[in-house]
Amino acid sequence: MNNKRIITAMLSAALCLSLLAGCGKSTQTEQSSTASQQSTAASTQSTVSEASKNDEKSTADDTSKKDTSDNNSEVSAEPTSKTYTLTVRDQGKSEAITATFFNTMTGKSEDIQMQKTGEGEDYFLYSCDAENEKYNMVHLSYGDTTTEDVAFDRCISGWYLWNDELLPYTVGKEPNYTPKFDTQVFQFNGTDKNVYIWTPEDYDAKSADKYATIYILDGQTVLSTEISHDLRCWNVAEHADSMNAATGQKAIVVAIDTLENRGDDMIPDFAKMVDDGSNSQQTGTAFANFLCDTIMPYVQENYNVYTDALHTSISGSSLAGLESFYIGVEHPDKFGTIGAFSPSFWAFVEDDWKAYFESKQFDSNMPFLYVYAGGFYTDTGHCDEPVYNMLLESGYPKDKAVFSKYEPGEHQVQYWKNIYPEFLEAMTFQKVAALECGVPVTYQDKTLPKQAESLGSQPEESVGEDTRPDHIKNYIFFDNSEVQWEQVYAYWWGGIPVNKATGEQNYGNPEWPGIPMEKVEGTDLYRVAVPLNISNIIFNTGVTDDKVAEGVIAYQTADLIFNDAACSGKIFKIDTSKEAKKGHGIEKTKYKYPDGSWSDYTE
Repeated sequence: MNNKRIITAMLSAALCLSLLAGCGKSTQTEQSSTASQQSTAASTQSTVSEASKNDEKSTADDTSKKDTSDNNSEVSAEPTSKTYTLTVRDQGKSEAITATFFNTMTGKSEDIQMQKTGEGEDYFLYSCDAENEKYNMVHLSYGDTTTEDVAFDRCISGWYLWNDELLPYTVGKEPNYTPKFDTQVFQFNGTDKNVYIWTPEDYDAKSADKYATIYILDGQTVLSTEISHDLRCWNVAEHADSMNAATGQKAIVVAIDTLENRGDDMIPDFAKMVDDGSNSQQTGTAFANFLCDTIMPYVQENYNVYTDALHTSISGSSLAGLESFYIGVEHPDKFGTIGAFSPSFWAFVEDDWKAYFESKQFDSNMPFLYVYAGGFYTDTGHCDEPVYNMLLESGYPKDKAVFSKYEPGEHQVQYWKNIYPEFLEAMTFQKVAALECGVPVTYQDKTLPKQAESLGSQPEESVGEDTRPDHIKNYIFFDNSEVQWEQVYAYWWGGIPVNKATGEQNYGNPEWPGIPMEKVEGTDLYRVAVPLNISNIIFNTGVTDDKVAEGVIAYQTADLIFNDAACSGKIFKIDTSKEAKKGHGIEKTKYKYPDGSWSDYTE
C-alpha cells in the first residue's frame, strides 16, 4: 500500500500581490448577494437556538451525552431549501461560464449556464442555482478551459476564479490569501511543535456567541505559504471565512505542525505497523494525549471557544488523516467530527484493524466521521475502502459515517483543498447533503495505472532473485530520447529510502525537485541508483517551485507507483502521444505527462 509523503503545495507571495494589486469596488449585486447570505445564516442560527432550547432539558437529564454545558446552540440546523447558489468572482472576465454539477457517488450530472450578476474594475461576478442534495462537486468551463473539480455545498460563500484556479472566496470581501495567525510553541517528546492559531478578522474575545474549533494536523501545509514556502496550501482560513458567511457558523483554526517526526507521531500503537522500512516509533497514541491534555486546554483557556465535543473537530490527510481518525475514535468526548482525508489505513493489516474495531464500544456518541479518498491506486482508495467497510460492519453508527469517493483524485494538497468545504458541511450539519451515510464504498476503477501494469507485477509484489550485473540491477533509467529534457531529476517519497548501490540511508533530496540523474554516456538514457523502501517517484526537469511561480516552464511525469524489486534495472519512457497537461493557478507553467511505461534495460 502506498505511503506518500506530501510535498505539494501552496500559493506563493506572487499570488497574494497579484490579488491585492488592483481590486475594484464590489457592485450593488455582489453586496446584495452578501446580504442574502447573511440573512440565510441568521435564519439558520435562529432555528438552531430554538432547537437548543427545546433540547436543553433532555440533554441535561442524560449524563451519557457529550458535554454541551457551555453551548449557546447545537450544531447548525439543516436548511430547508434544496437549491443553493454558486457564486463565482471571475478575475479573467470571461464572456460566458458553464457550471457542470455532479455527484461523485451516483454519477448524476447537469450543465448550467451561469448568469453574469455584477462586475467590478477587475472582475465579473457569475452565479447560478443547483440542487445541493443532488450534487456535491462542480467545475467551470469557459472558452477552451475547464477548471479542476471543487466542492459544492452550503458551507461555500463563493469561489474566486484566478488564473484558471478556483480559490475559496467570501462574497462581498476583497480576495486576500495572506491570513494572520498566532504561533505558539509546545514541547512534545523533546521537540518543538509549532501551533498556528487563526481567528477571523472580526474575532470577538468577549462575545457571548462562542466559536467552534477546527483542529488540523500537518498544520505546516494548511494556512499560508509563509509557513512552508511552497506553492499551494489548503486555504483552510479562507474556507472557514466562507463557511461563516454562508452559514453563520463561526470558527477558529488550530493548525499543528507535525512535519518533524511525522513518521512516528502520526502512527498510533494499537498494533504493530506494517514493515515499510521506516522503523516508526509509533508515538501517535502519546501525540493524541498531547493534543488533548496540552494543546486543547491552552486553546480553551485563551480563546473564546466552545469546549464541548459537538463544536470541536479534528482533521488531517495521509498519515495525519490516520492519526486524526485515531484521535477522534479514542476521544469521542472531545471531538464531534473527524475529517480523514486520504487516510493511510495501509499502516496496519486488516486483521489488526478488525481487532481494534472489535475492542471498541461504538455508540451514538461517536463523532461524525467524514472520510475522503481519491483514486484506488492514485490515492489511498485501495486501503481506505476495506477499512471503512469493516468499520461499518463493526457497529460504527451508520448515521454518523460518510465516505466521499473521488476516483480521479491523487494524493496531493490541491485535491484536499478543493474538497475541504465538504468536511466543513459535515462539521456544521453533521451530514453531507448529497452523500448517503452508512453506505459501504465500492470503487469502480481498480485497474493499475499503465506504468504500473508494465512492471509485470502488482506494486506491492516482489520478483525472484536478480542475477543481472550491478550497473543494471542497482539503477533505474529514464528514456529522454523523445522529450529531450535539458536535465532530468528524480523525486521520490513514501518511506525512508536506502541507496541500493551503496547502502546509504535517507537517500535522496526530500525537497522538490529531488536529485539530478546521471546521463549514460553515448545514449539518451539517464540513471539514478534505486531508492529502496519508497512507494512513488516523479521524473522531472529540475525546475524549482520558486521558478515555476516566476513563470519558468517545467515538465514532469505523473505520480508513478514504484516498487524497487519490480523497477530495478528498468527504463521509464513517457508516452508522448498523450499531451502534457497544464497546471492551474500559480502552477500554470508546470506541465504533467499523464502516462508512460517501464521496460527492461538491455545493453
